[in-house]
Amino acid sequence: MKTPILLLDQPTAELDPKTSSELYRHLGRLNREKKVTTLVVMDKSGAVLKDAHRVLVMEAGMVKDFLPVGEYQKKYGCRKTNRRAKPIQVDERLDVIKLSGASHTYKGGITGCQPLNFSLKKGDFTAVIGQNGSGKSTMLKLIEGLVKPTSGSVELFGTPVTKKNVGELRRRIGFLFQNPDDQIFCSSVRDEISYVLKNKNLSAQQIEEKIQETLVLVGLKGLDEIHPQRLSRGQRQLLALGSVVINDPELIIADEPTSGLNSAQSQVVMEKLAHLSSQGVTILLVTHDLTEARDFANRIVVMHNHQLALEFKAEKIDNYLNELVRLELIEGGDF
Repeated sequence: MKTPILLLDQPTAELDPKTSSELYRHLGRLNREKKVTTLVVMDKSGAVLKDAHRVLVMEAGMVKDFLPVGEYQKKYGCRKTNRRAKPIQVDERLDVIKLSGASHTYKGGITGCQPLNFSLKKGDFTAVIGQNGSGKSTMLKLIEGLVKPTSGSVELFGTPVTKKNVGELRRRIGFLFQNPDDQIFCSSVRDEISYVLKNKNLSAQQIEEKIQETLVLVGLKGLDEIHPQRLSRGQRQLLALGSVVINDPELIIADEPTSGLNSAQSQVVMEKLAHLSSQGVTILLVTHDLTEARDFANRIVVMHNHQLALEFKAEKIDNYLNELVRLELIEGGDF
């Protein structure tokens, strides 16, 4: 390789932990064996620190720190935190989501997921983790009614999902996507937040009250007339969350909502989701970030080879580290 300098901008933003680690190992080898100078731009530090020599910290367009990795970890190293909401007291019989032996096979005999037995109660905050191709996306499609179960059944709010009622059931669900720009289309923060209220029988005063309450909830108060594209990526994700929350969903499905966000932005989004969980909203989070799952979710579900491999309380994660290593979601000593 003849390139004297290799520049990479967020190279692992959409990769699972195993693939990310493999990429950084290759970069480290290029640096050691081929003497390739490598600069990696990241929103969050992680596996890259194993092979990096120094870390440059930027803030407000300026260099804040330029430190050897060891000093960076001492100064900025993440500590375990517990921001997860306390589970609300609910009727244990009330399942918001229930998969009973639900599987799906795509055309050509391609396995999407093997039979899954899985349920979420009202107010649960459950994180689903797994490598790319582990079956997470198919699980979501089954829950959302985008594909039919090849075997078994899917229930939402105690009702079997059918072609006839899926539209009605979806109205009780809020969807938060990986890229906020995929769901933002209005020309102001106010219009985006309030768009879903147009078809509701609410007075102008009621609409205004809901808008202001939601802006405060997601931390965007005072930005009503700003065009969304003038917001930061993190603010746009909060705007997308606001446009979901204002519709009073009973269930929020969040698919990699902190991808591309820095640590501070990710924390804000996750804290908002934890707050909603404490208010009785059921949260289903799909993420590659095991640290976020540990710190904010009440329960962690692990998908592997198209099936549910592990399920445990987030607070008990230390008891499952060997299994997580075996499933190649973390490396020994990494977590």
